[in-house]
Amino acid sequence: MAENKKQPADIIFAIDNSGSMDFEEGQVQQNMNTFSTKIIQSGIDAHVVLISNDNICIAKPLGSGSCPTDTNLPTYLHVQQGVGSNDALAKILSTYDMWKDMMRPDGAKHVVVVSDDNASGVNANAFDSMFKALGPSYVDYQFHAIVGTWDVGDVLKCAADPVCCATIADEGKEYKSLVAKTGGVLGPLCEGGKQKFDELFTKLSTEVIQEATIACEWTIPEPMGMDIDFGKVNVDYLDGKGGVQVVPKVMDMASCGNLEAWYYDDPMMPTKIYACPALCMKIQGNPDAKGVRGEGHPKPSRFTVWWAIIHSSLVGTTSTSILLSRAWMRVACRWLAAGYRLRPVQPSHSAMRARTGAACSPMPPVKAMASSPPIAAIRLPA
Repeated sequence: MAENKKQPADIIFAIDNSGSMDFEEGQVQQNMNTFSTKIIQSGIDAHVVLISNDNICIAKPLGSGSCPTDTNLPTYLHVQQGVGSNDALAKILSTYDMWKDMMRPDGAKHVVVVSDDNASGVNANAFDSMFKALGPSYVDYQFHAIVGTWDVGDVLKCAADPVCCATIADEGKEYKSLVAKTGGVLGPLCEGGKQKFDELFTKLSTEVIQEATIACEWTIPEPMGMDIDFGKVNVDYLDGKGGVQVVPKVMDMASCGNLEAWYYDDPMMPTKIYACPALCMKIQGNPDAKGVRGEGHPKPSRFTVWWAIIHSSLVGTTSTSILLSRAWMRVACRWLAAGYRLRPVQPSHSAMRARTGAACSPMPPVKAMASSPPIAAIRLPA
């Protein structure tokens, strides 16, 4: 059975690069490695995209540390695009062609915006519709925001917290709306006169880890010395409640449609099994799901079957179970078909005497040819 693993995470950061965000940019740069390391150490394969100008440069191990070209594929991509005070949502959508290759069909999507202002141009509802339209794996995304969480026009609030009132340009209402829509993390850019980026990034990484479900891809395990017939692989979905659903196979991702089906990464030389989007959503939407179970069948080998028969005859025993696996014995039996006997046939005394006499009698040389596999008495292993 292939081993289940955690769903990968595809995380997109858009950082406000306006002049009032110098301190916050430094905090993002300082916390990015801790954030990603916690996620990766939990067993989640994380891809991180940073949309920002070169005010931010990520050191190793997440980034390359070579500024401004700190991209470190395949884990981290820096999209060199400045983000203004109000256009973080628009920049995420407009740069799609630059970061789309970092996204995976079964990756959980997370979007993080850090800004001291509100969004304009593209509002929360428009962004939500357009982001979901990018593909099936984008539908269940989570939006997280570190923004101003209260109205700076509130005179009493500003009087009570003048430091944060001066730090926040505007309440991030559109970002707060997206957090509420998607169940993400909302962190205050400033609260009680303090900016607590360490705590906020820890909260973000924890959320990504906790929201990870079963991945929708499985590496095909080594077949233990056998040649698997990949045209005869059965896949079942285990719902974790005792239910087993036989899953049909399709040729590729394009053939999935709305089918709860599976396909190979490479039909000719497969190394992985992928769940179609409909099956993936079913698995990841079930907290009790155990994933899928794959069962393969070995290819019959005429050479191996002949060897089993001949070896059985040479050692003078009908049991080959100590030499061959059960799987190979079952294959051998199919090749023998109806030609085997359940018990060895011992020759009679007269037959043995006739064979001995024939062996000791002079006889002309004869030409010998290899015959088809001899019919041998074998016993199925217990």
